[in-house]
Amino acid sequence: MSKKKKDLLPKFEMILLLVFLLTIIIWVIPKCGGGSKSSNRLPHTPGEVAQPDSMGLNAQNAAGRDTTRHLVTEVQPKFSEHTKLYVTIDGLNVRTKPGLNSSIIDRLPLGEEVFFLDDVSDSTQQINLGDRIANEPWIKIKTPKGRTGWVYGAGVNYYKKKVKVVSKPAEE
Repeated sequence: MSKKKKDLLPKFEMILLLVFLLTIIIWVIPKCGGGSKSSNRLPHTPGEVAQPDSMGLNAQNAAGRDTTRHLVTEVQPKFSEHTKLYVTIDGLNVRTKPGLNSSIIDRLPLGEEVFFLDDVSDSTQQINLGDRIANEPWIKIKTPKGRTGWVYGAGVNYYKKKVKVVSKPAEE
């Protein structure tokens, strides 16, 4: 009797292990997209509008009436996140174009969060910051007020910090 119990134990463990593995496989396949149908996808490009057929919305109810629903609005792409930058020089000027000769459209306080608009000037410019001379490009940004303009690259950073300026920078 004791030997029979010992023979059943490994078989039971194997069955339990197989059930466990099968459960994991069944759970993982939908998560990996193995069971997704391309006809059920939502539109994702700016000009693409979902067709009712492709979304499975063309159907008839039990009474035989057409219950087709039409997608009226165009799906807009999600607002793309721009990189956040922080102002490191108090009173940093936002200008209409890159360069000290362009007009000032805004002044930013120290620590202000702005958004990098993925545009940098082709050339760099040397500006005396008092304790050092920076040679940076101009960066296109968007302010929290919604204004778009250019700031000197040494005046913004990925991290909040304060740049020590002995005298007002030349861009003032």
